[in-house]
Amino acid sequence: MERIRALSPDCEIDAGDTPFHWLADVAPAESVALLAAFATGASPLASAVGAIAVHGDPAADQALDSFAAAGQPDSLRQRAIAYLGRRAEGTGFETLKSLIATDPDERIRMRAIAALDSARSRKPSTC
Repeated sequence: MERIRALSPDCEIDAGDTPFHWLADVAPAESVALLAAFATGASPLASAVGAIAVHGDPAADQALDSFAAAGQPDSLRQRAIAYLGRRAEGTGFETLKSLIATDPDERIRMRAIAALDSARSRKPSTC
C-alpha cells in the first residue's frame, strides 16, 4: 500500500493503470481501526490520518486524539492536530485547547493555535 484516499461515492475516479480498491459497507469504527494501523505501522502512511478525519464517527475523534498525544512521533502529532482543527466543532476543539494549555512542546502548541485559527474558514473536501 502506497497511498490511501477517502472519496465520496459520487466522485469519478480515473486511476489510469494504477490498481485501486474501493471498500464499501464497512462499519466506521472498523474503518478507523484499519486506517489507524496504516497511520502508525512500521511504514506509516500519512494519507491514512486524513482518511480517518473524514469519518463522522466517535472512533475518528478518539484516533486523532491519540495521534496528537505526547509520546507519538512528531510528524503524526502535527498531522493529527491539523485534522483536529478541521473537526474543531466536535471534540477536536477541546483537544486543541488542552494542547495549547498543557503541551510542553512549543511547536505543538503553535500548531494547535494555527489549527484552531484555520478551523473557521475550512470546509472538508470529499473529491
